[in-house]
Amino acid sequence: GIIIVGAPASLDPEDQFSSISVQVRRNCDLFSWMLVRRGGIKVNATHVYGVECVFLGDSSSQLQVANATSRLVHPESGGFASADFLLGPYGSGLTTYASKQAVLDSKLMIAPASSDPAVYSSAAALAQENGLGLRVFGMACCLAARTGRGAASRQCSRPPRTATLAAMLAGSATARRSACAAPA
Repeated sequence: GIIIVGAPASLDPEDQFSSISVQVRRNCDLFSWMLVRRGGIKVNATHVYGVECVFLGDSSSQLQVANATSRLVHPESGGFASADFLLGPYGSGLTTYASKQAVLDSKLMIAPASSDPAVYSSAAALAQENGLGLRVFGMACCLAARTGRGAASRQCSRPPRTATLAAMLAGSATARRSACAAPA
């Protein structure tokens, strides 16, 4: 099988964040290629998955990043792909909008280029407000909790836990819990 990772990105050379989006795209493609050469992702020793990265232009725009995020998830309504997971766009400003759309679509978004804890707390609040029961966590919290430095470390009170992609794919309830809980 194939795990599809969808990513809104600034693809037009004129977009504000196009240079970083090119780098992210190259890294995702390299990851996919290396994964295939190493035999894929094995889950429960019975299923092997490859990874395909699908990028959709967001024009470095808050409105377009939400639209692109939704289109990466909903092929049945004229969308672009059927992403299993989402990769956040560059920066906290765009990720704020993309993460809220990911919450509404019940998709896990990994946001390595977002550092503002408000991104995670606003997505968590949206999930709670809509009774979605989703957990939202952020890399900024994880890193701050590990190092004890930065403003995020004062807002992230729980220690980090690890969760494996394999356990998440297998549906483990433990793995679906947050690695670092967003501030309450």
